Amino acid sequence: MLRCVVIVEQIHRALSALASASPQDTFFAIPSVPSFEYWILLHFEYTTQPFTATPKASVGQQVLRNLKVYMPHYEKGLKTVFQELIDQIDFAINNARRALEESERTGSDNPSTYVHELVCCLRDLKK
Repeated sequence: MLRCVVIVEQIHRALSALASASPQDTFFAIPSVPSFEYWILLHFEYTTQPFTATPKASVGQQVLRNLKVYMPHYEKGLKTVFQELIDQIDFAINNARRALEESERTGSDNPSTYVHELVCCLRDLKK
């Protein structure tokens, strides 16, 4: 089975495209709403605060602002991010699971992430 991570800002459009992909059950989405940085933020704190755009900041900028409290040097594409966060991965996985449960309870995907499922799958492959 092949897995590929693709970062998209408009997740709902991407999910729709995946649903019509052929053959079926070939492509699986690993959404992180509102952005991949929400997954990174979960390495530092548990939060289910919805992120919304304001006249001065996009949704992505809102997440980045929260993340930069912990990682002031963070920028998209930071090559050392995974090495820097490896010691907090179990904390992030637990936070992501809790946030996903809350998302399912409330019916809102903002915020939520499935990246932890991919990480766990990759860990299992390593065994």
